Amino acid sequence: MYITRTKKVVGSKKYESVLLVRSVRKDGKPRHETLANLTNWEAKHVEALERSLKGKGAAAGISLEEVESKTGKSIGGLLTVKHLAKKLGITEALGTTEEAKLAMVLIAGRVLTQGSRLKLCEWQEMNEVERVLGKTYTENDLYKALDWLAENQEKIEARLFRQRYPDPSKKPSLFLYDITSSYLEGEENELGRYGYNRDGKKGKQQIVIGLLTDCEGVPISIEVFEGNRSDSTTVAEQVEKLAKRFGITEIILVGDKGMIKRTQIKSFKENTHYITSITQHQIRSLVKEGVFQLSLFENDLLEVEHEKVRYVLRKNPIRSEEMKFARQERIDYLIAQIKTANLYLEEHLKAGVETQTNKLQKRIKSFQLSSFCQIESKDRVLTLVIDTQKRSDLADFDGCYVIKTDVSKDVLSTQKVHQCYKGLAQVEHAFRTIKTGCLEVRPVYVRKETRTRGHVFIAMLAYMVIQALWEAVKPLGLTLNSILDYILQLQTTILSFGGTSVKKIQSPSSKCAAIFNALNLKIPNLKFSPVA
Repeated sequence: MYITRTKKVVGSKKYESVLLVRSVRKDGKPRHETLANLTNWEAKHVEALERSLKGKGAAAGISLEEVESKTGKSIGGLLTVKHLAKKLGITEALGTTEEAKLAMVLIAGRVLTQGSRLKLCEWQEMNEVERVLGKTYTENDLYKALDWLAENQEKIEARLFRQRYPDPSKKPSLFLYDITSSYLEGEENELGRYGYNRDGKKGKQQIVIGLLTDCEGVPISIEVFEGNRSDSTTVAEQVEKLAKRFGITEIILVGDKGMIKRTQIKSFKENTHYITSITQHQIRSLVKEGVFQLSLFENDLLEVEHEKVRYVLRKNPIRSEEMKFARQERIDYLIAQIKTANLYLEEHLKAGVETQTNKLQKRIKSFQLSSFCQIESKDRVLTLVIDTQKRSDLADFDGCYVIKTDVSKDVLSTQKVHQCYKGLAQVEHAFRTIKTGCLEVRPVYVRKETRTRGHVFIAMLAYMVIQALWEAVKPLGLTLNSILDYILQLQTTILSFGGTSVKKIQSPSSKCAAIFNALNLKIPNLKFSPVA
């Protein structure tokens, strides 16, 4: 290691820099690597360090062994989140207030680590939060930030929308909407209710979350409802939101069959249209009525128009085989259960046949096989009776699905209607990422309504960051978890000498450098003032 001094003249101004460097070899060639910028050091400290490096430390009262270099805090993840948040307009939409800075802390915490606000306070001890985001904080600060986010969510979402679509004449008309539920631990959450639990967690309260995105799956708005709200009752609020908050005059809302039903369609105004699907029962009914024939279902798309409604038909052969295989698996399972039940009845002469029959009938109902399967008993022996004709009729509809819309052909072609509906998979992916993926919105460690809304809103903003990160880095062929691991490995180095310390960002690994290059993110040159 040695010290170099460089002078530079720009116009009438003179600049001098003092750097601590070392010689390294890269690709077989000698190179100089800067360890620290000492420009802001006092002259006496620079001279003392220089004498020590030259083996003259005794004269200065300092030995070479006293120059310590140690690993500092993680900085790569924070730099990445800050860069992407600025690029997406999140930083500008949040503003420059202290609450806005805390909101950025919450977003970074949700992307880079998960857990409670208390954990996030401990996390700042291992990350350069103050240096990158300009904020230190307490647990109470973070709770207040959640309240502020809930209060200002509408304004922030509107700003983000204007930044994404600055030209009023080019606002989108097509939007994807879906809802999910997220279970709660405890019963103190102000929005928590018992309802249809999509997580399969019986006996737990939940909240319902509705996510609205554009046609590319980029989130526009997220909303938290009480846990007992049904899917379809939330639709009208989304239509009103698009019209009033975002100024959309022509709306095409894409939602699944549980979302957009006949009641919602009747309530839509002339400027609101829909793309949805219909149930298997409705498909069979329309076939029975002669609106379309079963023979029309093929691998290729086909459209039928009836009473000003367009029906897009298709049969997915892969899904068809999956359904047939799953049905046979359930039948095989039932047969095994019947054998077990018969053995039990044989060994326990006082056991009730009706009790065993009812158990099996409930299983048949849960397996959705009651249309062609029944349990019969004779002389305390149970058998499974299958109506092969009904089973065959049901199998004919395997893999068949119908998309329904009132959008004109002049606006969307058959292929485009199908593509738009399949776009709902992007919303489902967002929910998986937010709920059980790297963002882990669960468990919800807050109880107040405002803080619950703020917590979920942070998850949406963090998903936007993750989404942008993945799109940029996807060509590298890395998994999302490994990408996060590589950027978190980038840390600072602390050089201590004579009671003075200076920080520098370490050289990134090859993987980390590739990620930063894909993001077009340059590592800043830290110029920390020495600490006496």
